[in-house]
Amino acid sequence: MLGKRICIKVNNVQVNEGCALCGGPVEPLIPIWVFLENYLPVCRKCAKKHAEVLLVALDNFYKDNLAEKLFKKMATQYG
Repeated sequence: MLGKRICIKVNNVQVNEGCALCGGPVEPLIPIWVFLENYLPVCRKCAKKHAEVLLVALDNFYKDNLAEKLFKKMATQYG
């Protein structure tokens, strides 16, 4: 397989590097995105190919506005 696991990880910056698997462009969303376990970003195409269930979970997270709810909760706790 890949040698490294694909994971959903916290992301708080925009990255300028390409996909760790194919070298293609990556536009990781904030606050979470799909990365290899060593924090190298993975593009949507490779995430779908190698870890489709994680991509579905990520899409549901953003579709249900959970990112906005998480930001609001963090702002009240740490703001």
